[in-house]
Amino acid sequence: MKISKAIAFLAAFTCFASMFTACGNTDNSSVADSEATESQTEEMTEAETEAETEEATEEETEAETSEESEEETSDESADSKASSSEEDDFGDVTISMDGSESTEEAPVKFNEWATIGTYSPTDSAYHNIAVRITKVTTASDDQKYVDDAIALNNEYSSDFGQIDVSKLKVPADCELCIVDYEVAVPANFPTNDWGIVAPNPSLSIENTDGAGFPSADGASTYIGLSSTTGLTTEEDPSYQVGNTYAFRALYIMVKGYDKIAFKTSGYPAGTTDLDDAERYDAYFAAK
Repeated sequence: MKISKAIAFLAAFTCFASMFTACGNTDNSSVADSEATESQTEEMTEAETEAETEEATEEETEAETSEESEEETSDESADSKASSSEEDDFGDVTISMDGSESTEEAPVKFNEWATIGTYSPTDSAYHNIAVRITKVTTASDDQKYVDDAIALNNEYSSDFGQIDVSKLKVPADCELCIVDYEVAVPANFPTNDWGIVAPNPSLSIENTDGAGFPSADGASTYIGLSSTTGLTTEEDPSYQVGNTYAFRALYIMVKGYDKIAFKTSGYPAGTTDLDDAERYDAYFAAK
């Protein structure tokens, strides 16, 4: 009997010890798990902090790079404007406007200067010259002036440039006319030892009141009166930068019709690639 009670006591003690050990192990595991969780949380927090710091740094770097880029662009733009200003050294010539800003309805005023971007073979780029219309003479105004201008051309021009008035097909209600204009070449225009090629732009005639040119009686419209022919005014002319030169051109117009403007074209100064530039037309008043 005493032995049975002893065995029962030992069994109960053993079970209690086993339960105590199990409980103790559970507590240790929970502590370990808690510590692991805290460690993982700290690592995640640190990783998130590092990511946020890196992102903020990248944003600051991008902002700084953007600011630097804008400053460089601004500096380049300023340099470009300064360069353009230096190239347009016209001396005493007063420029009224940029030819690209003129329109058929609002042309450059008569006898006023406007810049036109023209090609220079010296550096294969476009540079500004200045142009102005100085005189328009019709045969009705001064037949002798027109005849003398043609005679001077025939005296100095080659066989190719000779003008035979008798062979010109001038309609009965039209007449020969002369336009005189000047070209100023800036001192900083690219040049060679021998000078530059003739700087005179090609002119055409535009009707400021519509397409074509109405006949004197208004019954029909001429569509082939827009071209001009350059006239030679001296023998073997040469051209140097920093000077102003006079040119002439001959054209045919309906008698008494004065709603016209002279047109030429150009490219912005500094242009080297025509695929990346926009050509513009410049208009000059005829009176």
